[in-house]
Amino acid sequence: MKSDREKQTLNQMQIHGVSRFFRLVVGTLLLHGHGVVVLAQIPPNMPDTRPAYDAMREGKYLQALSHLETHDPNHEMVKQELATIRSFVGDFEGALAAFGNHDSIEPDKIAELASQLQSAVPLPALDTIVEAAKDQQIVILNEAHHVPRHRAFALELVMRMRELGFDYFAAETFAPLTDGLQQRGYPDLSTGFYSNEPVFGELIRTTLQLGYRPIAYEMLSMPPTDADQVDQVIHRETEQCNNLCDRIFKEDPQAKVFIFVGYSHATEDTRTLDDGREMAWMAARLKKATGIDPLTIDQTMPADFIDTEQRINPWQARLAKSNIEGPVVFRQDEGPFLVQGMYAGKVDLQVIHPPTKSEHGRPSWLLSLPDRRLVDIPEVVLRTKERVLVQAFVESEPDTAIPADQVILIPGLEPPKLALRTGSYRIIVQSENGTSTQHGQVKVGPSDH
Repeated sequence: MKSDREKQTLNQMQIHGVSRFFRLVVGTLLLHGHGVVVLAQIPPNMPDTRPAYDAMREGKYLQALSHLETHDPNHEMVKQELATIRSFVGDFEGALAAFGNHDSIEPDKIAELASQLQSAVPLPALDTIVEAAKDQQIVILNEAHHVPRHRAFALELVMRMRELGFDYFAAETFAPLTDGLQQRGYPDLSTGFYSNEPVFGELIRTTLQLGYRPIAYEMLSMPPTDADQVDQVIHRETEQCNNLCDRIFKEDPQAKVFIFVGYSHATEDTRTLDDGREMAWMAARLKKATGIDPLTIDQTMPADFIDTEQRINPWQARLAKSNIEGPVVFRQDEGPFLVQGMYAGKVDLQVIHPPTKSEHGRPSWLLSLPDRRLVDIPEVVLRTKERVLVQAFVESEPDTAIPADQVILIPGLEPPKLALRTGSYRIIVQSENGTSTQHGQVKVGPSDH
């Protein structure tokens, strides 16, 4: 019988550590070469979503979404995959709805958390993190894989971190070989999986333009077939740590590295389970292996929410009383930063994002990115009589590149707008069956502000 501590560990792994689109826990997928190879064996009681994987490998986003929509939306794996693909196609609210609320806030803890927040001081997150990172070699920021807002925050942060001398950008999404990525200067379908999402693509473009060196560190070998959840996580975290050491710190011990991870990979705590096994995620193992204490940051608690959502949320109530616009961190007087929920005592800071507002079908945080403005979808595209995906590709990049932005257009509903930077774009329309047609170009002039 598992102890409460071990149950909590397994719950954390299920929700925050191994809830990847490609389910490493069930052993259906293997990272290999430039992308992801799907194994033939599908475990019992698991939906066969391989057609969606195949479509995504070819950049057929809407076809992948259509396939996932044929499965039970209440199945835990389908919920996670559906949330991920919805985020890819610009349906950010739909992604949040599909994934559900995984704040892990127990109802009887709400009052206690609210009390802690009331006595804490809110500070601008970007400025505070940059100040804390001045003397750091390693900064680790996490994300929820269905929340592109977290990539938007990472984009703003890498711009500031470059000024501090950070020159390596390591990301969980990267496929093993990043030389081609660095040479061409933009992400494409071979770059990774989560990087198929346009905001992630923009994050990668920005790091390359700033001169960061991209580093892949994801594991390449599957754990033994008889490994349980704990052994699977130990295998993966150990290999991730070893890859970072081999590819960065062995050659450059003084390297300044920004590492972008999913969920619990950012945690620094090490625990011994009842059976004697040592449970530690990547950040904790990297700290031990290098002797470098990283600055670790969570931004997944609380889960993202829209401003019309009605649910108990102590962060939402506290943010309403703050005069700070944008993400914040909380500090207790002159003491430590406040970290709540399942990350308490495991990371150094916790970023709290304000509620997402919507403008013309697009989230407020997307429009706050540098040089970003709303652009109308061409009139010829608006005449469609079926659900389509409208993509905007940077004119100088091929169709295998990651779109600069994309949205779903549904006849009868108010059309969303594209959110683009200054430049020239090629407009591609994708249908449900995966076919694509070009519908002209749009040019976006410099912003007036």
